[in-house]
Amino acid sequence: MKLKIIPFLFLPVLFLCLVSSLFAGDMRKLDIQAREIKEKMILQAAKEKRLAERIALENQAKILKDRTALRKAVTRLKDQNRYLKQKIDNLTARQVELDREEKQLSRKLNETSGVMRELVGPSASAAGILTRSWPGVMHLHLVIKNISTRQIHRQRQKASPAWMISAPWQRLFLPSLRPVAKSLGIRGR
Repeated sequence: MKLKIIPFLFLPVLFLCLVSSLFAGDMRKLDIQAREIKEKMILQAAKEKRLAERIALENQAKILKDRTALRKAVTRLKDQNRYLKQKIDNLTARQVELDREEKQLSRKLNETSGVMRELVGPSASAAGILTRSWPGVMHLHLVIKNISTRQIHRQRQKASPAWMISAPWQRLFLPSLRPVAKSLGIRGR
């Protein structure tokens, strides 16, 4: 009987060995799977790290490029500001010069207006003809034109008395007036 008991005792030990070997196999498989997962995670982390480093380098390059562009823009704007300040200074100097010329021309205009008042007379000056307004200038132009027209009429009258007579009357009376004009010493046309 002792022999029979030994196999029965051996069976649970055998069962335990079998279970432990199965469990050990499962543990090895789990360990291998854990290592594979760990390696995959390490590779993925390294990949993500390289990607993050590449993005960081791209961002640094972009920031450097933007800084360079901003520096160039600031330099360009400073140059433009200097140029505009110089233009403003030149225009201010030109404005002072033009103001001086305007004062001189105003003084000359006042002198000329005084001379024209003397020439046209006090009545035209009192009527407001000699002003800087457009109607005053037009009236002055007409006055000067009438003066020159009167001078032309006077010259024509001196040249030919027949000028005062209208054309139909001239045709009627010119043949009879020519001998009278010749006797008076007036030249005809």
